Amino acid sequence: MKRLISLALAAAFVLASFSTSFAKENNAKKVGLQNSKIVKQLEQKLDVLNKQLQKALKEREDFIEKLKKEAAKVEEKKNSEGISIDEKIKKVEENYQKKVKEINDKMTKLKEFITNKDAKYAEIVKEIETKLNAKLAEIDKKISETTDDTKKAMYEKQKELLVKIAEKKKIMEKNRMDKQAEIAAMRLEVLEKELKIAEMEKNMEIEYLNGMKEVNSLEKEINSLNQEEKDPKTGLSKSLMVRYQGKFKELDNRIAKLQKEIEDIKSRLSSLN
Repeated sequence: MKRLISLALAAAFVLASFSTSFAKENNAKKVGLQNSKIVKQLEQKLDVLNKQLQKALKEREDFIEKLKKEAAKVEEKKNSEGISIDEKIKKVEENYQKKVKEINDKMTKLKEFITNKDAKYAEIVKEIETKLNAKLAEIDKKISETTDDTKKAMYEKQKELLVKIAEKKKIMEKNRMDKQAEIAAMRLEVLEKELKIAEMEKNMEIEYLNGMKEVNSLEKEINSLNQEEKDPKTGLSKSLMVRYQGKFKELDNRIAKLQKEIEDIKSRLSSLN
């Protein structure tokens, strides 16, 4: 009887031990599965955060490069102002030479007109007389062909009037030529004044531009004496860092937050593994 009781107790003990061991093993499997799921989720989140961090770091780097380029453009513009002024001086000289040529061409034509006035008038007179002589010859022919004294008297009157008309035309042409020559001389005086005005304008502009060159040179000298201190981390001037401190603060806070989240996840993964 005692032996049966002992066997029963032993069997119960073995069964209890087996059940406990099975339960522990089953729980361990469940915990392992849960941990594996958590690890996978954390790794996925870590990957997302790393991408966000790289994006934020690149955004900060791109922003710094953008500011550097803008600062370089400003500096380049300052350095090119001297060259720009030299180009303006060259343009003033070119415009002046162009204007001088235009005025001189006009003056040459006017001088030629004044010089050739008498010769031109002589040509006009010759043309008037040639036409007159042709008409007089026609009338003389008519006179020689008629015996009617009345007609002859009429033809003679026509000849007299044609001569008067021709003389009147000569006087009219002479007066017109003289007036044109007088006007041309007045225009020459005006053009000579325009030449002087153009030269004065050119000299005035060049004097002003040379003054600007000197001012720019002095300003560069002042700037070289006041070299602005630069931020050691970004290489940007302190004034730019102050001007955009809000943007840098926003970027730095975002980067710091992402870095902390990444470190927290890595710590959790380390404990789970």
